[in-house]
Amino acid sequence: MYVQDCHVAALAFVVIAIALIMMPAAYHRLAEPGCVSRHAIKVSSLSICYALAPLAAALALDIFVVMHAVTASLTLSLVGGIAAFTVLISLWFIYPLYSRHHLGRGKAH
Repeated sequence: MYVQDCHVAALAFVVIAIALIMMPAAYHRLAEPGCVSRHAIKVSSLSICYALAPLAAALALDIFVVMHAVTASLTLSLVGGIAAFTVLISLWFIYPLYSRHHLGRGKAH
């Protein structure tokens, strides 16, 4: 039963990620039509960045679900899901933040 719960949670994370990915287009179209302001760019950048975390969680959970269906091994499924989450978070957050710090860019505005 917990595998089905993981799949439902993954689907919920996908919905959140898609909502965050699409929000900048809706914001631009409805709040600031015909204009590209610094605020709109900031909102868009943050929204897309925030979408990556639930997307990583969704993908990792579904890797767990699929591996469990294929192998019936809780251990292998956990390792696969954790590995997927670790790779995605490392490439999408840790490496870029490390690079920003290493390049001396400071906090993004």
